[in-house]
Amino acid sequence: MPPAVPLQYAAAPADASAAFPTRTAPVQVWAIGDSVMLGASHELRNAVRDMDVDAQVGRQVPAALKLVRERKDAHQLPPVVIIHLGNNGTFSAQQFDDMMKLLQDIPRVVFLTTKVPRKWQEPNNNALTNGVNRYPNARLVDWHARSAEHPQWFWQDGIHLRPEGAKMYANLIAMALR
Repeated sequence: MPPAVPLQYAAAPADASAAFPTRTAPVQVWAIGDSVMLGASHELRNAVRDMDVDAQVGRQVPAALKLVRERKDAHQLPPVVIIHLGNNGTFSAQQFDDMMKLLQDIPRVVFLTTKVPRKWQEPNNNALTNGVNRYPNARLVDWHARSAEHPQWFWQDGIHLRPEGAKMYANLIAMALR
């Protein structure tokens, strides 16, 4: 088991400006994802302090691999990395291994399964589940299983999160980091 990484958790501050203080130290958690994470980014920052959320509409695994490589080369990877990708296309076993090769020295890497009504959902989730089992520093948050019985958390597309879903998504990630 990787060493524990001290993190701070907080409820939403009364003053929104207090939620995003000016940083004087490196972040402890970096979350990288697509539009699902982007839609929940405010809730994520409320649930986990000292987090940098890098989420973008339409992001796919190859673009994320490039970002991870850039951060690694610049020595800017924190002790915890959260990855939620695969909603916009495939996330293969080879891509998982490529990602973990870059993140092999990171104490905790957390992957989230996808809940996307597309043909690649099951293969992606299998690649994530099997991949996490191969790496001691990798953990899985089964977003698919947790959210499958809660269609009210999603907008009509069944992918993007309503406010209640964003809160549950962020809380699930925060619990995985404790």
